[in-house]
Amino acid sequence: MDQERAPAAAALEGHLVLLRELANSLECAQVAVAESDVRQIKFQTARQRDLCEKLRPLRMQPVPCQDLPKLARRQLENEKPAGMGERGPALAAELAEVEMKVAHLNRSYEALLRRARRTIDIFCRVLANSALTYAPPQRERGDGRLQF
Repeated sequence: MDQERAPAAAALEGHLVLLRELANSLECAQVAVAESDVRQIKFQTARQRDLCEKLRPLRMQPVPCQDLPKLARRQLENEKPAGMGERGPALAAELAEVEMKVAHLNRSYEALLRRARRTIDIFCRVLANSALTYAPPQRERGDGRLQF
């Protein structure tokens, strides 16, 4: 690989690693929501925030060969994009695939959270409507007996 092509390929590989971690975190978060594991949900949310902060500057920087459909076409034609080296087309195609997976996982996670929110809202309404049905708990006096 040429010296000038190495940084572009390395940047693309770094981007790919972060996107894979984000996909993994989204999958783990979905499991945590399904299992009502609040601690894991908070952990995965923080992890996703960190990964997105790392990915944001990569999106702002001009990356050689940003047009992924063109890259996929070039790969099929065995053409090397400038600045990417030998693995450039394969990395670009893999990046496009992982980006689509992350987008799909994000939509699935959004739907799962929306469904969970609706369930919580139902329980809150049930609780609010039944609050007047039950008498408040009785208090204990200092000697351990109930006060009426």
